[in-house]
Amino acid sequence: MNLKFNTHKACQQLLIEKRNQLTNAVADVQKSLGSESKSSAGDKHETGRAMLQLEREKLGQQLQQLQQMEGLLAKIEYTKTQETAVLGSLVVTNVGIYYLGISLGQLNIGDETIFAISLQSPIGKQLFGKRENDFFSFNGKHIEVLKVV
Repeated sequence: MNLKFNTHKACQQLLIEKRNQLTNAVADVQKSLGSESKSSAGDKHETGRAMLQLEREKLGQQLQQLQQMEGLLAKIEYTKTQETAVLGSLVVTNVGIYYLGISLGQLNIGDETIFAISLQSPIGKQLFGKRENDFFSFNGKHIEVLKVV
């Protein structure tokens, strides 16, 4: 249970760091847009502004995705233990440990490597609903669920 708690907290911390990075990037783009001055090469100026506006839109989309991930993570009841793998489960298999929540990739928690994945990912879809001692095949590997926390 402690590993599950630490994994959830690591996910929260990683999202905070990502939010800070995106917020700083948006501020930098805003500052650049504000300081972009009209030059004698008008087309160059307009191209620069257009590129900055595209970057701002892209960062805005990334912030929206981050907010969705934060919302989903907030809904996870990580203190509950289930018999089947569901949102918020920590699933120990013979090939790795997976946290079913949001897609953040590989996390190092103490001496353990945990893969934070979403239920919409291919492996997440396979793990969903599995119980201890269940088997399934994924990418040519025979995987056994050893424990669901």
